[in-house]
Amino acid sequence: MSRVFAVLFMAFALMGFVACGGGDSTGGTEDNAVTPDNGPGGDEGQTDTPPVGDEGQKENPPVGDEGQKENPPVGDEGQQENPPVGDEGQENPPVGDTAEQTCTPDCAGKTCGDNGCGGKCGDLNGACPDGEYCDGTQNCVPGTCSLPTSWGPTGAIITAEIAANATGCPNGHNDLGLVASMANPELKKAIEEGKFGILLEFQGVSDFGNTASFTLAGLLGEPETLGSTSYLLDPEAYKQDDCQPLISFADASISGGLLAAGPSEFYLNLPIEELGGILELTLKKATIAASITDGTVAATDGVIGGYALKEDLDPIFENLKSQCPDPNKSFCDYVSYFSMIDMLYKNYDIDGEQKKALAACLKFTLGGATVKGYKP
Repeated sequence: MSRVFAVLFMAFALMGFVACGGGDSTGGTEDNAVTPDNGPGGDEGQTDTPPVGDEGQKENPPVGDEGQKENPPVGDEGQQENPPVGDEGQENPPVGDTAEQTCTPDCAGKTCGDNGCGGKCGDLNGACPDGEYCDGTQNCVPGTCSLPTSWGPTGAIITAEIAANATGCPNGHNDLGLVASMANPELKKAIEEGKFGILLEFQGVSDFGNTASFTLAGLLGEPETLGSTSYLLDPEAYKQDDCQPLISFADASISGGLLAAGPSEFYLNLPIEELGGILELTLKKATIAASITDGTVAATDGVIGGYALKEDLDPIFENLKSQCPDPNKSFCDYVSYFSMIDMLYKNYDIDGEQKKALAACLKFTLGGATVKGYKP
């Protein structure tokens, strides 16, 4: 699994580099536009004919400069009191300054969960001892529920790939097309090696042609043996406070053999040692669609779509940056491009609010599977 997400993050960095190439961006928003620090047209060495906006020349003052020194116009680079936007010599860099920002971990009074900077609190890498769960205050408390011991009809994702374009994706959105060619071979290999196990449980479904309403649960696990259709689940696939599935699509339906579920949230809580421990990703407004085949849990033409928020991804990138330089970590070669990823975010309506995010679109097929229990 670590190979898949290492490739993903390196691909994100390269996407940022491509988006910024030549100063021409097609995917960013105006507030993230990159502008040169000095001079027009790239000619920064001319002094005989000052560029428009160069307030250092007295012979040809800029439009609006009426010779007042007490209140210099915005952009007057001769004044120290009011530095212009883009002046990198000031202690308080302006918007757009790519100087590395720091993140202060916050684990005060916390024994589990996230530290706010991509790391974890507590002695168990954010987790709690067996029989306890991490509550709303990020402290481990005794659990009062039991994990399920039986499951409804279940299918396992047996092929998966990031869509190369937005065709067939929810709402026609997919910002990760440039990642596809780099990440998909590793994703395919991870599935073949049994290192990528996502299962869908069709709770209470007996008619796979038409079922008006049911709960579709997403579970994480791995095959008992390589190539087996029997799976062992990760207990982390369930909420520790009430033992309900972490990924749950209420009011899913099957109509004429077509599965439709969502919107909901699609969580991935994955141990990625190469990327600094547990990698937590959440797709907001996630939806699932697929064509059921042969009246069973098998399905083709599956699509999972959703939005990864900038506010969720930023701490992950900050955590990666904090581990560099390190010659043993391949992603460190791309850390310098991480700041350019801001160019890729777009504004999407997330629960009635405009938020910066990346639209993700994963295509899959589903095969029948049997849940045998939990991983030791």
